Amino acid sequence: MPRLKQSKPALLLGFVVVALHISAGATQFPISVWLQNPTNAAAYHAMGINTYVGLWQGPTDRQLGELHEAGMQIICRQNQIALQHPATTNIIAWMHDDEPDHSPSRGVRLGFGPIAPQVIEADYRKLRTRNPTRPIF
Repeated sequence: MPRLKQSKPALLLGFVVVALHISAGATQFPISVWLQNPTNAAAYHAMGINTYVGLWQGPTDRQLGELHEAGMQIICRQNQIALQHPATTNIIAWMHDDEPDHSPSRGVRLGFGPIAPQVIEADYRKLRTRNPTRPIF
């Protein structure tokens, strides 16, 4: 098995494999890793992983380029870099902020908390307006 270079998010979050079926028109079933370093894309690809979900402090030009070169699909946050990058053909979906229901007591203490449904809906509409061609998760 190929050896992987550890990244700080991997140390904090560990290795998580997530399987998502993007749409009825998908050409392959996404088998993914969560918040892993794009430097490891070739090793993950050799194991059968075909999708990266979440890009630590990204997406950046470097991350998108590395994943495109490795033939990886991406589900990432929508930012100006991702919207304008020449290698965006491998972005299969946009990632919406997750866990809007964090408990108020734990969330507020850690700097986050529940997100009002109106805020989530407004954020979704902004993502959809900027790019209506990709699903949003």
